[in-house]
Amino acid sequence: MSGPWLGWSIQDGRRITEKITLKIERTGAFTGEGTDADGEFELVGIWNERRERLTLTRRYSRTTEPSQEGVGIPYDYEGKWDGGIAFGNWHPRHSPYYGGPFEMWPDQDELHFQNADERELAASR
Repeated sequence: MSGPWLGWSIQDGRRITEKITLKIERTGAFTGEGTDADGEFELVGIWNERRERLTLTRRYSRTTEPSQEGVGIPYDYEGKWDGGIAFGNWHPRHSPYYGGPFEMWPDQDELHFQNADERELAASR
């Protein structure tokens, strides 16, 4: 389901919320971008419908750190998609023992408003 998504991840014992925009292809491949307390990021991934498995890589393009030290570091996410929510665990690629759980889901309220705007625009033509 392409469009706006919401989510969170646990990092160092704290929950970090995030906003994401995804573009999902029929093949199961997807790309996206988003923001959280750590900065702005881009992601690429694949969803295997038959196995209900999801894998994605996330990289920050800008961080809240003045040094921008975390920019470009790959973070790997692996999990499942149950049709309503994606969930699993994440870790930095270079340190698989650090990380935590994550969840992400389509922002239904935003999709509802977006679809209403599109219907209104079509009706005005």
